Amino acid sequence: MNLVKTMTLAAIAVGCMGTTAMAADLMQPPPMSDPVVSGWDGFYAGLTGAAWFQGTVYPGLGVRLGGNWTSGSVLFGVQGDVRYYLNSGNFGGELAGRLGYILNDTAVIYGKLGVGGLSNGSRYIPIGAGVEFKVTDSMSVDLTGEYLAGSGFSATQFGASLNWHF
Repeated sequence: MNLVKTMTLAAIAVGCMGTTAMAADLMQPPPMSDPVVSGWDGFYAGLTGAAWFQGTVYPGLGVRLGGNWTSGSVLFGVQGDVRYYLNSGNFGGELAGRLGYILNDTAVIYGKLGVGGLSNGSRYIPIGAGVEFKVTDSMSVDLTGEYLAGSGFSATQFGASLNWHF
């Protein structure tokens, strides 16, 4: 009987030691984290593709340059596009401001407003919205839709671009 009591007390003692060690592990402070720095600040350049809809579809290819500045979750930006519309023979250019909301490290939604023109002399105001996704730290995909209010015409344009951030 003495052996049973000794074994029981030994088992209880070992059990209590293990519980104390586990409880002490729970009391460690959480690890320090680095401050969040937006990956959307800075300049970028990209290749663009777009489709202008005005009774006929006018596909276009071009280049883009822009810059972003952030304050908290708010994004401010300026971007310029130059495109060649394949079946019309016109070059087009836009300069627009962007105001957006940073959803997370890899996505931002934004609205844009600017001025634009075509090589045939037409001028317009692009009013649009878009979403941009980071594919890597230095590359993003941007999808946009715009209403183009011109002198004597209106059109819509949808586009996509692949941007390199530096």
